[in-house]
Amino acid sequence: MLLAFLLVLAQGSIAAIFLVEPVDQMLESNDTVAFGKVAAGETLRVIVEKKSGLAAEWNEISVNQLLLPAGWSAKSIETDKTLIAEISLPRKAEVSTQRIEFTVSNKASPLFSETFYGGVSVRDGLLTVSIDNLDQGVVVGHTASFRLTASNDSIAPHAISVESSLPRYWFSPISVSVPAGGKSELDLNVDALAYGKRGFIFKVKSELNDESSSFPASLEVSPTLRGKFFSGLVGFPFFSPSLFSQYLLIGFLAVLS
Repeated sequence: MLLAFLLVLAQGSIAAIFLVEPVDQMLESNDTVAFGKVAAGETLRVIVEKKSGLAAEWNEISVNQLLLPAGWSAKSIETDKTLIAEISLPRKAEVSTQRIEFTVSNKASPLFSETFYGGVSVRDGLLTVSIDNLDQGVVVGHTASFRLTASNDSIAPHAISVESSLPRYWFSPISVSVPAGGKSELDLNVDALAYGKRGFIFKVKSELNDESSSFPASLEVSPTLRGKFFSGLVGFPFFSPSLFSQYLLIGFLAVLS
């Protein structure tokens, strides 16, 4: 009872809300802050410090789920020093602007609580992807590297997958995480296992929504004497099918040489 009384008394003073993410800002009761932009399928994290500026701490954060759009969901997480609210958007969330209601409180006294609001804009096209040097030349048996850069203009992290129209023993699909407000860079390594010119496509797909992009590419694979023969064991260039048995025999001899 004494603790509850002290908490109610403390509310006569000004309790603060120390917001850490997605923006770093101190709020008071009923303040509204613009969080930024998010994409369909993403999960937004709102992090508040437990300290309130008074003797009592916040130890609970909640989201008014009745005011969330259909398909949106929220959950709360408590750590040693912070309270986290995670708001998940559905894969097909519509482009819109939303105002989300949050409440921080102390479980010992429901009267010690404050409400604040966060504004988010759901937008398409927040993730941009580019791939450099899409037309390359390489010697058979070597690796060609294509540089991928993914930039994320959202306040939530995103995930993409990269696959190609090449055989999987040339290029294996990969997944890439792109941080909120940041970018990821990596090399897409293609193993050139047969000589000749090969056109193909890199396809980049969001793992969280239905956005995707395609990048036409080409690879001019030059033979070496050994590579020209060895390629018959791993993939065939352009040659007459009537030479199949002879070509394969030469390939085995190349391995033994």
